[in-house]
Amino acid sequence: AYTTSRNYPYSEPFSAVDIDEAPFNRINYIRNSVKITVDAYDGTLNYYIADETDPFIQTYANAFPDLFKSMDEMPASQKAHIRYPESLFRIQTQQYLKYHMTDVGVFYNQEDLWAIPNETFEENSSRKMEPYYVIFRLPGETDNEYLLIQPYTPNEKQNMVAWLAARNDPEHYGELIAYTLPKQEVVLGPIQIEAQIEQNPEISSQLSLWDEGSSNAIRGNLIVIPLNNSFLYVEPLYLRSEGSGSRPELKRVIVASGDRVVMRESLDAALADLLGQPTADFIDD
Repeated sequence: AYTTSRNYPYSEPFSAVDIDEAPFNRINYIRNSVKITVDAYDGTLNYYIADETDPFIQTYANAFPDLFKSMDEMPASQKAHIRYPESLFRIQTQQYLKYHMTDVGVFYNQEDLWAIPNETFEENSSRKMEPYYVIFRLPGETDNEYLLIQPYTPNEKQNMVAWLAARNDPEHYGELIAYTLPKQEVVLGPIQIEAQIEQNPEISSQLSLWDEGSSNAIRGNLIVIPLNNSFLYVEPLYLRSEGSGSRPELKRVIVASGDRVVMRESLDAALADLLGQPTADFIDD
């Protein structure tokens, strides 16, 4: 649950024009201050204060002292399932397009604006990339963790310039980490990888074959994963038959890194082909 305001002093309003967060349009303050659980058997609601520094929730808690509980009272079995909210993250990533600039002159001239990259979806339509939850190891860390991530490109350019991660595991919950790529190196952005996928003869012929019949191919979310000093791009490929009630079925997995693109029937097979080693060895590394 969120606390929001349109009248917070010295704060820029958020516009939901570019992303589908209409309920929060024109607000200039938002915090995910409360986590709510619902008992599936009797419908009992429990409100846990997740951000005690929020002045709004402090006021609500004073007004309704019996309604809110401390996060310490939430059972550990439920705490393990808390996720950083995607709606809040989408708003933050949108505002960060320009507020990552810390140099006054650069900010004033808007010299380093970023953008949310596009990706290819159903029937080769293009849309803004959405944040997605993944499990992998952050650079410099020793263990895998549950993350919500969003890549960035420079404004009006297609190469990737940075990506933002929200941490979900209890010991780091709520931390946001931004990784900025070196400007002297050109890292392929999501839409450039999509172009490589479309130019691959094996993949393009398979997509054309599927789209000719009574079915259509759906390209899933392109997932951008840091891998040592480069990036691994993973995109599932679904097939859905025409007609009401039909469900997409996973048929292929496409992986790419650098200038190599591979499509196979499973992620394991695609990674093994791309990296030239068994998947188990890749995971161990």
